[in-house]
Amino acid sequence: MAIPVVTLAQAQPWPAKPIKLIVPFPAGGPTDLVGREAASILRTALGQPVVVENRAGGNGTVGLEVLAKAAPDGYTIGLTAITLSIAPHLGHAPFDPFKDFSPVTTTVSPPSAPPSAPMPGPKSSAPASAASTSAGAR
Repeated sequence: MAIPVVTLAQAQPWPAKPIKLIVPFPAGGPTDLVGREAASILRTALGQPVVVENRAGGNGTVGLEVLAKAAPDGYTIGLTAITLSIAPHLGHAPFDPFKDFSPVTTTVSPPSAPPSAPMPGPKSSAPASAASTSAGAR
């Protein structure tokens, strides 16, 4: 009598090997600093090495191209910046921002405050603060 034996394929726990984090800008800049801090947090949380690889050039397009062509296995991740949004509108981008990437999380959300030329008037909020305080005390 033959008894069929089925071996169930079990997925390996993730991550089972080091992770590569592509930063599409040079080492030492603000995006690199965010990437290195993210790598440190991931390294601690996942118990696996997270190697930061800076792939600068083309205002970020070189690194994003490397990321787009990486195997979709979860072991190559990357940081993006505004380049991901604007590069396709400036000419040929070596990636499709909608097809080549899967968003994972937001790492940084900087406040947006447009700069302007110096303007006449108060240089701090102290005069307005003093005026509102004295008006409220009446």
